Amino acid sequence: MSDLWELAAFVEDHPDDYPQRWLLAKQLYAAHEYRLALEHLLVLKNEWRPYLNARRYLGAVYYRMGRYTEAAQALREAIMEWPDEIGLREQLAHVLTRSEEHQEALNVWEDVLHLQPGHARAQKHIQKIRILLKTTCRSPYIQDDEDEGIYDSAAGLPPEPPVVGIICPQCGSQNSEDFERCWKCDAALTLRHDSFLNLPSVQAHGPYLLRPETISSAAMLASFALFLVSIYFAFRLILAFREGDPEGLSDLSQIYDQVLVPSRIVMSFVLVLWWPFALKLALRLARIRMMPPAILLYISGLFLGSLAATLILLPQTMIFFAFLSTLFISLLLMMLAYRLHPGVALVAWAAHIVFVWSVAVCSFWLAECYRYGEFIHPFQELSILRDNLEGKGVVQNSGLTRMPNYITPIHQKMLWESSGSDWLDHHASTVRVTIKKDSTEPGLVFQIHRGGTLILHEELNKEQMQLQFIVDPGEEYEFSVTGAEYALVQTAIQSMLPCTFISAPEEAAAEAPVSEETISDGSTDTDPPDEG
Repeated sequence: MSDLWELAAFVEDHPDDYPQRWLLAKQLYAAHEYRLALEHLLVLKNEWRPYLNARRYLGAVYYRMGRYTEAAQALREAIMEWPDEIGLREQLAHVLTRSEEHQEALNVWEDVLHLQPGHARAQKHIQKIRILLKTTCRSPYIQDDEDEGIYDSAAGLPPEPPVVGIICPQCGSQNSEDFERCWKCDAALTLRHDSFLNLPSVQAHGPYLLRPETISSAAMLASFALFLVSIYFAFRLILAFREGDPEGLSDLSQIYDQVLVPSRIVMSFVLVLWWPFALKLALRLARIRMMPPAILLYISGLFLGSLAATLILLPQTMIFFAFLSTLFISLLLMMLAYRLHPGVALVAWAAHIVFVWSVAVCSFWLAECYRYGEFIHPFQELSILRDNLEGKGVVQNSGLTRMPNYITPIHQKMLWESSGSDWLDHHASTVRVTIKKDSTEPGLVFQIHRGGTLILHEELNKEQMQLQFIVDPGEEYEFSVTGAEYALVQTAIQSMLPCTFISAPEEAAAEAPVSEETISDGSTDTDPPDEG
């Protein structure tokens, strides 16, 4: 029953178990949940046996909420039942002074001094209040050091006799033995014998073998380590992205690993920043009465966000694992770390997953729209990209293709087909051309025309050359190799977008694919014509 949330659920199921309700009220007070503690203390006052400490807690809760009139009334009623209890009268005197009812506070301190002659604090406060009533000085309770300053004349009083309860080391107020924090200044009192701060870890929190602060520290270190790892991977990706790929793209997987680097980095750090708040929002919407401590939410959110960010910054194969791992770990957190009921945990878990990944995907989409410079229709683009990844799109027909004619003069018109996506066409429009000259004839020139306009001109001075240019799908391009006649020149075209030959010279062979090995070693499947 030491767990606050388990205890609250137990009391809700067993409303007549007043000892457990009393324990819950004390724990709520210690957690600064004064409104919830007040509800249970009022039930105990009306339905349970008269209990001195419960009445002192009731007065303390009203005091912490700033409801001094109700605090004074609750303490007066308690004094009627326990007229000889010094602690109740001292607590009432403090409440009356805070509400600036100084004359009545003076009367209460005089009653304390009458019940316990020589009570040092009573004598001290009586002198303070009398000075206050005779002058126009400010209230001695405006500052925290209320026992100092203009009331130093009270020094030298005899030591206060021992009293039952705990004296606050900060403000000197008397507290009941059950109090863990001072009812007046909220300072921590002397460590209780059952506090987890001074017990071995196995005894501290029931079935757990580690102290909560140990678990929190380990989780914080793990989260910070994952965050540093994500920073490292982001830095590496930025360097690789700035250098670029001089050979262009040849496969769809390269789009994720090379083109989408900036958007992936934006998405990763949005996950790290947003995840703790998504957890808190989901728990609020699930109407969790006893919210987990804020530090637990922030640590677990930072851990999940850093884990997902690290996996997103890895190659494409890790993106699905990133999603599944965060699903599983976050569900364990909801049920074990937050100690929620399974049904409530599932609702909060599903809600926070929707919040997290919706915001992450939107950040990725907005970043890519900004980089592209135009609005990207997400569903249309995703559908086309999925079809191409599954081998149903036009990109599957792309690859390494060679020109059907390799004997000069060469004139060949070509047309590149669109993938159906302007965004994909934009990133897949780079074409790599490999030209291998098998003859020693000088003066050979390679040219590319688009719509009658020359866009590329290279003299073939080397045995093998590689060129790159950008194509517009739907535009007609003409490749030509001119110069000496009957020279052997092989041309291979590498492109992600599929290309077709519009027309070919009569002597050209049928279009056939060629491998990079064929280009590199210079072998052909057709012998040159006999020059004799």
